Amino acid sequence: MQNPLYRPLMDGKRFDVLLPKTNCTSTTLASGDTHVTVNHMADWVKKHYKQTERLAPKLKRRTVKQTVDSIYEFLYNHFQYKADGELQQLRSPGCSWYQRKEGIDCKSYSIFTSCLLMNLGIDHYIREVRQPGTAPQLFTHVYITVPKKGKSNAPGNYYVIDATKHENTEVPFLEAKDTFMSALPHVGLNGPGKTKRRYRRGLRLPETANRGFENFLKFLSIEGVSPSIVNAIRKEAQFYLDLGIHPDFAITDQGVIVQRKLFPFKLNRGLREPLTTGAIASASKLVLESNFFKKTLGAVFANGFDFSCIGSSYTPARAKNDVQVDMPYIVRQSGLESVVNNTTLNKFLNLAQGYRDEANNGTASRFAKCTRDGHRLREQAVTELINRVMNEVKANFILTPSGQKNGVINLPAGNAFPGYRRGLSYRWGGGNGRNYSYQSYTVQRKPNSTGGGITTGGSNTGGGITTGNPIPGDGFNTGGGVITTPLNPTVPVNQPQVQRAGIGVGGIVIATAALGTIFYPQIKKAMSKKSTKTSK
Repeated sequence: MQNPLYRPLMDGKRFDVLLPKTNCTSTTLASGDTHVTVNHMADWVKKHYKQTERLAPKLKRRTVKQTVDSIYEFLYNHFQYKADGELQQLRSPGCSWYQRKEGIDCKSYSIFTSCLLMNLGIDHYIREVRQPGTAPQLFTHVYITVPKKGKSNAPGNYYVIDATKHENTEVPFLEAKDTFMSALPHVGLNGPGKTKRRYRRGLRLPETANRGFENFLKFLSIEGVSPSIVNAIRKEAQFYLDLGIHPDFAITDQGVIVQRKLFPFKLNRGLREPLTTGAIASASKLVLESNFFKKTLGAVFANGFDFSCIGSSYTPARAKNDVQVDMPYIVRQSGLESVVNNTTLNKFLNLAQGYRDEANNGTASRFAKCTRDGHRLREQAVTELINRVMNEVKANFILTPSGQKNGVINLPAGNAFPGYRRGLSYRWGGGNGRNYSYQSYTVQRKPNSTGGGITTGGSNTGGGITTGNPIPGDGFNTGGGVITTPLNPTVPVNQPQVQRAGIGVGGIVIATAALGTIFYPQIKKAMSKKSTKTSK
């Protein structure tokens, strides 16, 4: 029988990296009607909403109404509809994405929608309804409603998100039951305050602090700490946040202290004595010795501390420090800070593209999540650097593509990337790693170009352009893109003098790199000088 709610799907490949991979082991529910199912759905959302934390900002728009429309369009165009049979299944967002072409049902649409709204900080309801027609005595359909003002779900005061339908309108119904989903869990702590006054005064942890706190609680659960202890820690922290207080927080080898109250580690195996061995003890010892924990809950987890990074080969904290020195190095090593010509631009592209390709290789699924996050940060930083430099060059020079070049980087110890490969050699491409290529260019200065008024030193003459000093030959093979160590400094030849007029690209890039402004907003936040250094 043809599915009347069938829709042609968009490709969606660009969203693959924003959602977690999953083997799609679904949760089978106990027998019961839709009302029983909705209770499980609410718990499922609270458990898995973070799976959409990278996707949600992509769908946010200027107003709530525009955001609602954006979410509906995304779900409608990327997920096929298929009703569940007697076996009622709940899918996490990652599982729904994996099975999107096969089809998902109204429950999975609603879970995905609710997870997105949680990450966007938008209160909403899961609505279950009895419909006229087939089995009107049963609640047979579920979707999301979003209040326009406050929390009221009164008629006319809410938007609907129901991506099972060809139009985003509400189905006719005989009776509705609503389950309120507070946006507060999107900061990791479940439930609002006990009174309206307390809720209004309550504090919400910043995203990174919330992530760190939840990572810590998850770590305790994985290592066998009693669920009652884990939940008690969360509730105690929530109690004080609802009062507008960032509670004092500390971890010891005995347990966790929240506002001077000790929550002792007690494993499911019945151990009650202080932990002296195992992962928790090791992690506690490492954290205590690193002096990472300060005083309050917000300060403790201000940098999104992730216990999964313990023992990781490459952490985001290390990447944060590395890119701050590696990005200026790439410009400086290419020679662009002094002059823009065929040689220097193509050296830059070879070096930057090699760095990016090797960083991308570090995001492969075979590596631990923390390691992938660190290399992904490097990849994002150098991508932004390439965009900035190319925009600056194009503003003053005519670039003519001269073909794809096979890239090769071969830097010995002491002359490699000062952050990522500090004191070590670096080889990539040409049989030393995955092969990569870059688009090469010939460079010609635009007529009457002032070079943007940027100088690299010396007096500013000739309409804002300063002639850079001759770039010494540093062992780069300009034909094949090989980067090696400088041996015999010489003045490069076969470069038209008109192209030796520098615009100070390196100067501005280095200056912006030092300020952390070359990075994407999310990277820039992670680069903050105020960030607490995490363990490696």
